[in-house]
Amino acid sequence: MIDRSTAIVSLLTGMLVFVVLNMSYGQLGGNYWNLNYGTKAQLLNGAVIGGVEDNSAIFYNPAAIGTDTVGGGLSLSLFSPSYSIINTNSNQLNDLRITDFDLLPNMAVLDFPFLKNTKLKSSLGLFSRRSFDLNFASQFDIAYTPSQDFTGTTNYRNKIDEDWIGFGLSYEITDKFQIGITQGLTIRSQTQSTFINGRATNYSPSLNNQLQYNSFNEFRTRHPSINTKLGMLWHRKNYSIGLTVTTPSYISILDGGSYQLIEPQFLDGVFVDVFEETKDDLSSDFKKPWSFGIGGFYTFYKQDKLYFSVERFNKIAPYPLLSNPDSEIKFRLLDASTVVTNVALGYENKMSETFTLLCGLRTDFNSNVRYELPEAGDRDLFNFSWNIFHITAGGLFSIGSFKFSAGLGYAYSRSDEEVFNPFQTVFESFQISDFELATSTSTYNSLTVFFNYSLLFERFTSKP
Repeated sequence: MIDRSTAIVSLLTGMLVFVVLNMSYGQLGGNYWNLNYGTKAQLLNGAVIGGVEDNSAIFYNPAAIGTDTVGGGLSLSLFSPSYSIINTNSNQLNDLRITDFDLLPNMAVLDFPFLKNTKLKSSLGLFSRRSFDLNFASQFDIAYTPSQDFTGTTNYRNKIDEDWIGFGLSYEITDKFQIGITQGLTIRSQTQSTFINGRATNYSPSLNNQLQYNSFNEFRTRHPSINTKLGMLWHRKNYSIGLTVTTPSYISILDGGSYQLIEPQFLDGVFVDVFEETKDDLSSDFKKPWSFGIGGFYTFYKQDKLYFSVERFNKIAPYPLLSNPDSEIKFRLLDASTVVTNVALGYENKMSETFTLLCGLRTDFNSNVRYELPEAGDRDLFNFSWNIFHITAGGLFSIGSFKFSAGLGYAYSRSDEEVFNPFQTVFESFQISDFELATSTSTYNSLTVFFNYSLLFERFTSKP
């Protein structure tokens, strides 16, 4: 039987989910921990390397596969609506305010026995990061000297889809020590386009002229690749420690890409020609770094748990995401990332047999890095740069073999640095290499609604 207080909490949480159904949380491209999955891991903010106790273990630490099920189980994450607000407070984008509605990732995981070995457990999972689509148009008016300015409009779109399909195994060496491995296939696609239509004006007495500037840059990539995660889990009655190692992506399968460029050409600040180039059927690349994680939890007061996780992501030197050696300008689209270490803390309080309170804090540091383009035909990605801090809170509800969780997440960032700059090539065309773009403090806020559920089984086959 469900006690009255738990029933009231369940009802209020359900009402909350429907009331804020239109709230969403936009994700940015330069962050590693911006997605979490599972009935517990989502609300613990990913602080689960030391033991997750739901089916998302295949994603976080394969050594923990099967720790929450006797014979197997099925977990599903529903579409979690989210809403984000970015206040750029930047003269580059005319103090643009960007709002975005999106749906958080989906998850479907099945845990099941393997070869009728009680010490060996397996898991098959699908994790989906869908419909990240940041799209906006903005007017700008940039005065770079008292007698010169640049006015116009910019249109920007960045859309990223990512699916991860994995198969994992865990083996119980002793009743307190387990190891595991996950083999995953990641299918990542991205489309980014930037259109700038502007006019540079010089009002100096010796030179009074106007120059039009129209450019369009678009690229598309699709990159399926394989990666491997190794895990270890040592657990005692009141605490546990987990370790993970994740390899970079390797063995690209059926990758592809294309791009289109329309850019004005200038010589000594004077317009010469318009360069146009389109290329399809290219190969593409997308590199993920080595990462190393450690985490654990400690139980106190018999029903409370404190979780922690730390994960380090190595840097990736600039490499061609997309290239065309036959291009007239030797086109290359480059990407790179810096070293990032993220930390997460989670708290669990089992208030009754049917209701558990969960909350979490974590960092979500930006991995984008600035670097000099080595060759004339090189291009860089236009990504937003944020160091984001997340907080989550909600509840896990258990009714027999059925579990579901619901809650809210909030993310915040504040930056005094340049967070987005698509205009550098424009200024270089007009030989304005020393111009500093003024950027006041910019802010990022988002609100997320979480909801997912799992169904656990004692056995998949009938007893003999």
